[in-house]
Amino acid sequence: MYAGWRERFPDSTGDMQYYYYSANVFGTLNAMKTIYVRLPGRYVLDSTLQSSPPSGRLCVEERQYVTVGHILNVSFVQIPLSEWRSFKWGVYHLDFRHGKYFYYDNNMLHSFRYEGLHAVYCDFNVWSENSGLAVWMSPLSPNVWVCSFGIFLVPLVQMLKNNLYHKKIASCYNLFQNFGGVLFAIYVVLIRQSSNVKCVSLWISVSLFFTSFVLLAQYELYLTGNLVVPPRHDKFRTLSECFENGYTVVYACEEIVNFASVRSQLQKEFVLKSLGNFPNDTTVITGYDWGNETAYVRKNTPKHVALVYNKRSVLYTLLHLQNLVLQGQYECFLVYDIALSVGRFAVVHNMLKVEIGNSIKTLDMGGFPNLWECQLYHFYRLRAMNWS
Repeated sequence: MYAGWRERFPDSTGDMQYYYYSANVFGTLNAMKTIYVRLPGRYVLDSTLQSSPPSGRLCVEERQYVTVGHILNVSFVQIPLSEWRSFKWGVYHLDFRHGKYFYYDNNMLHSFRYEGLHAVYCDFNVWSENSGLAVWMSPLSPNVWVCSFGIFLVPLVQMLKNNLYHKKIASCYNLFQNFGGVLFAIYVVLIRQSSNVKCVSLWISVSLFFTSFVLLAQYELYLTGNLVVPPRHDKFRTLSECFENGYTVVYACEEIVNFASVRSQLQKEFVLKSLGNFPNDTTVITGYDWGNETAYVRKNTPKHVALVYNKRSVLYTLLHLQNLVLQGQYECFLVYDIALSVGRFAVVHNMLKVEIGNSIKTLDMGGFPNLWECQLYHFYRLRAMNWS
């Protein structure tokens, strides 16, 4: 097997070169054990046993590679994203993708995982538990209270003006009387009373008295209902449910030659699941360089669903949107693997399988992936507590 590799990819120095597959790119492994790795949608990394650990802020995937590298005595150095297309890989290979349950009896399988698109959206009709007291106290919008305050403020200012500057208490009393008469006339018109019988005023007063109790009871029911039992919300399970409820889907997509774009994969998925044609007119497509699909989820665009590819950072994206951007006032939701849930794996083709592949398997058997996920989960939660 090694002779075949050497014939296809000869080495000018005469040293044997190995090829290591990780994520979605082949890279060369020379005598210094240099590994070239491209993370999906992120950066290209050059890993050597002799290199120094990277410094600065790292994304979640890079940090995981660094952690594994420290355990296996392999460190990673970042190469700028703009240089990976022109980098001399030695061998470039298209991504391996398989359906579920198609990975049996594969001796070269390493780090199998499911990957898909994850939905992040917000229901602006559901108040969060972190909302302020003012949100729950008022069943009316702020504009109603501002107008009501303005209506009572104008005659109050006029009465104070007459009382302080003109010293006319009688005129102040008359103004109160006129203002009360206007309110009474409004009540009479509202309840359609045209009779001049003296007892009519008593009927109106009694009606208003009991109506006030009814309004107070209704307000208490509103307040208690929203505090104890929030409005019901049905969580989406598929993209078709998002479209059926009038939501617009926002996702990153780029058309690259010899690569299946996210858009074409979504269209194929709708056809395979007999969901009809994919509604491209109710989608917003961004580039991978944008990297912030949740920027479209705002109160002025409440019917937007952001599709996030990276499962390890989607929880951080949700907490950032809910606690930092929306200040914890609204409830946001996360749906894992809402679309394109497929199997991916990394393969080692040579002796590196023994040197690193088995070590990674040992880490997996020791529960390192689960420990890593728990650490990330608690880290995101603790960080989000400082945002709200």
